[in-house]
Amino acid sequence: MVDLRQRTDHKVDARRVARDRRRRDTFPKGDPQDPLSAGELEAKFRDNVATMLSPVRAGELLQAIYALPDARDTDALSVLLHA
Repeated sequence: MVDLRQRTDHKVDARRVARDRRRRDTFPKGDPQDPLSAGELEAKFRDNVATMLSPVRAGELLQAIYALPDARDTDALSVLLHA
């Protein structure tokens, strides 16, 4: 068994830890200063629509949203939102 008190290969920068803690305390997750990752954003979306859409339908809607930058129009998104 490794005695972790004897390890010297892992150092903690207390200033960095304090700065990270302040950042988390100052800016809520999702704030521009502490943005959600793509995975966190997708999980939040799926969680928010879970009572209204099936997982398959939520995935279709996500794909339509992801396709918006290249879409000529919003017809596909409109169909999914109004169905």
